[in-house]
Amino acid sequence: MTTPQDVLEGIAVALHNSGNLPSDTTYVTRQVDMDGRQAGLQMPIVEMEVQNTVRNTQFNTDLVGYATDDDGNRIGYIFRTRFEMTVAVNIYTAEGGGNDPDSLGHSLRRALLKYDSYQMGSRHHNNTLPDGNGGELTEVTQFVVGNGENNDDITTTPALRRWQQTINLRFYDEINTAQEYGPEDFVKSVDISTEVEEDGSSAIADDGDFLMEYVHVDSDGDGEKDTWEIQITDQ
Repeated sequence: MTTPQDVLEGIAVALHNSGNLPSDTTYVTRQVDMDGRQAGLQMPIVEMEVQNTVRNTQFNTDLVGYATDDDGNRIGYIFRTRFEMTVAVNIYTAEGGGNDPDSLGHSLRRALLKYDSYQMGSRHHNNTLPDGNGGELTEVTQFVVGNGENNDDITTTPALRRWQQTINLRFYDEINTAQEYGPEDFVKSVDISTEVEEDGSSAIADDGDFLMEYVHVDSDGDGEKDTWEIQITDQ
């Protein structure tokens, strides 16, 4: 299951691993409160914030596969829900702190372009976002680096400089019904009977719980048995 928070953490890991930003950069996957408890965070600060999330599929009815047990038996369904999301990545620097906000902003953008779905270079290397556990966020199907620019608010925070970079992306969330609600029952085996009754019917499965029979029936109501069909009855 992939959430917007997973995507933010993946962006943070990608930036940290790029080496494009100072080693003492602080990464925050929530809005920073510069005047509160987070006022003492080490600069520069990279803040990742979800601006909006749109669910493309209203219902979880996009069937993409089946859940199976170790023997390959189907025990559930896998549904997929798709989302679009816009993320703002802000990099804060202190006035006179020795870090040029424009230079850091361009370095941040270059680090993110490695994962851009439309960059030519992405055809020649793995551009899948990492996750926070050493794996990859394969659920992110599109990653587009948007506009980046200075976005200072000198009225309320005159000592801070901010570069803002937008990212537009698509990802999906999968629901495995066997994991969420428990595995479903399945028919593991069927014993075929060779015993034929006087009327031509035969039991082709009988496990004590139900009886499956191959029966000669009158399909058109004219009094003559003209069709063979399978009937299942509970025992």
